[in-house]
Amino acid sequence: MTNSFQDVVSEGGRSIRRIPVSDKPRIRRHPDSSSMGVIGKNNNSSGGRRGSRFGMWIVAVVAIVILFIIISVLFSGVKIEITPRQEAVLIDGEFTAFKEAQSGELSFKVMTLRRELSDEVATTGEEFVNEKASGRIIVYNNYSSASQKLIDNTRFETTDGLIYRIKDAVFVPGRKTVGGETISGSLEVTVYADKTGDAYNINLVDFTIPGLKGDPRYSKFYARSKTAMTGGFSGTMNKASPEDLANVSAELYTKLKAEILEEVISVKPEGFILLADAYVIDIESSTTNSDDGNVLLTQRAEFQGLIFDQSDFAKFVAENTIALYDGALVKLYNTDDLRLTIKELDLSNLISVESVSFDLSGETKIVWTFDEETLLADLKGQTKKDVEAILARYPGISTASVILRPFWKRSITDNIDKIKLRTIID
Repeated sequence: MTNSFQDVVSEGGRSIRRIPVSDKPRIRRHPDSSSMGVIGKNNNSSGGRRGSRFGMWIVAVVAIVILFIIISVLFSGVKIEITPRQEAVLIDGEFTAFKEAQSGELSFKVMTLRRELSDEVATTGEEFVNEKASGRIIVYNNYSSASQKLIDNTRFETTDGLIYRIKDAVFVPGRKTVGGETISGSLEVTVYADKTGDAYNINLVDFTIPGLKGDPRYSKFYARSKTAMTGGFSGTMNKASPEDLANVSAELYTKLKAEILEEVISVKPEGFILLADAYVIDIESSTTNSDDGNVLLTQRAEFQGLIFDQSDFAKFVAENTIALYDGALVKLYNTDDLRLTIKELDLSNLISVESVSFDLSGETKIVWTFDEETLLADLKGQTKKDVEAILARYPGISTASVILRPFWKRSITDNIDKIKLRTIID
């Protein structure tokens, strides 16, 4: 389109130029505006932007400082990795342990457990049988501090005159004084009725030892039932084939052994060790008539195992394998490869013996120990350069590394909860 300019003549003779109006917006200036005024306005806008950038830098710096403070609080701490002195050893020899050990001797305790299982066996007929009742009693020695021997077939008598006997000789431990109180020595054993028949099936009772009448020990030795006396029978009983009885008996034994060994792991006293093969499981079987006409086979299993204090046993192994061992506190790792074989002993009555000879063989690892609580108390608040001198006071420690967080820290925190201690076993 062509722009045109036309003059319009008004009545007064003046002409007015007709100018087409542009579609672009117009900028209206203040009458006093000048080019200097425009330049001044632009300078103010630039200064505002510089001020804004400066404020942003201040905010960023403050945020970084706050972040460092948060990291220092949340992630501060100490990580200490300790490698104790350790040595792999091989042991193979014959040794002796004692129930009442003297200085320098290895002591042992006997752990016992009992379980029973029953199962029915198909009957093949009837037979006349005589069975003796049996049960567990606890024999007490309040006579002296020395252990006392009871010979095999020692009699125990109830107030009703019923006689029960032990099969093998036993040693009843002597009494002890604990905290000013005298505690009788005691031993748990199995007794068997002197005669067959159900008259000897009785509940819990007390016993005397008639063989000691007229002896000062008579009033100081006595026994009490641990279990009821059961199994006594005289009469006609259902009969099963020997093959069926043997098969069911083998199945019950397998189950009993598995259940007992599982229970041993859960109830073994804390701080004690039970080595492979250092136990015996004695089985007694009895049969009765079941309610539905079959033969009820019952197996009673008694577990007796030698257990040793872990620290004492570790020192014992170290003394017999390390030439320059100085008696330091140690512990054993990888004891699964150690085998203990009891020698020349009636294993059915392990609980009554005073000493045990055994062969011990296999490989294990001896690891020196240290008091972690004392070490942490010694390290807290110390500078990193002082750690080496502190660790030198612990001969059981071979090497150690200390990692401080945050990295700019130069001393260990006073807060023990912030110190993480890790022991490394090769």
